[in-house]
Amino acid sequence: MNVGITGGAGFIGFNTARYLASRGFQVVVLDDFSRATVGREDLEKVGAEVYEGDVRDAEALRRFLSGVDAVIHLAALVDVRESEERPEEYWSVNVEGTRALLAEASRAGVRKVVFASSAAVYGDLGGLTAGEEVDARPKSFYGLTKRVGEELCRFFSGRGVVCVALRIFNVYGEYSRRGVIYEFARRVLSGLPVKVYGDGNQTRDFVYVGDVARAFEAVIAEWSGGFEVFNVASGRCVSVNELVRLFEQVTGKRVGVLREPARPEEIRRSCASTEKAARMLGFRASTSLEEGVRRVVEWVARYAEDKV
Repeated sequence: MNVGITGGAGFIGFNTARYLASRGFQVVVLDDFSRATVGREDLEKVGAEVYEGDVRDAEALRRFLSGVDAVIHLAALVDVRESEERPEEYWSVNVEGTRALLAEASRAGVRKVVFASSAAVYGDLGGLTAGEEVDARPKSFYGLTKRVGEELCRFFSGRGVVCVALRIFNVYGEYSRRGVIYEFARRVLSGLPVKVYGDGNQTRDFVYVGDVARAFEAVIAEWSGGFEVFNVASGRCVSVNELVRLFEQVTGKRVGVLREPARPEEIRRSCASTEKAARMLGFRASTSLEEGVRRVVEWVARYAEDKV
């Protein structure tokens, strides 16, 4: 099967391209390389065919989609705070880009599109666990663009292409240079205290990037229904304070903490239900947080050039 990945030079995209190629899929990547995690040569080394272009460009999309059976749509701007400062750009890339891709995929006869949505669509649910049936009310402009993207998926699923949206929670892993797990690893390995905002009791559901790649594969290879939304998460709620202790356990180092004021835009609790994906896709994340953090620490120690 030929699988196209938009945003394939990004953190999730590259890990997914590498995984799918190892599983025997023919991988084709579209990326403009403006915010790339890896270069063209890295993608080619894992066996991907690479097209450089913008996801909003119809001609670039037509070239990329030629002969593709299924698409994983990851191309997006993803910084929550930046989305509030540059809403027009986020709308253009995340919404118009998704519409353009789905329209061209429908015309090209692509059978399936997997849309990388986000836990950000849920907003702040207070004490509720985020199940797919919960009324999604984004708190950030970024989350709003992902929520609109889901509705575009629903719309185009009635027009010749099946689109499935995966609400990905706090993804981490090798090749990521953002997020709390990467930042903790970077600072701990440099002997510096980690920054904790507020009381540190805010919780997140961390999912390893290798498990996210497996979720994409599950939809591409197994899903035979129509439009649907699934959470992709571990199902384990971890506070930032617990994460500090986990880093001490994994590294064997005493981790200092630098307390910073709470960030008003930050969601206090983000915890996912994973039952729907398990029941309907046969998918569950299999990498423990302890194992995933160990892999990130090893990767940062070996490869990351920007340790403090």
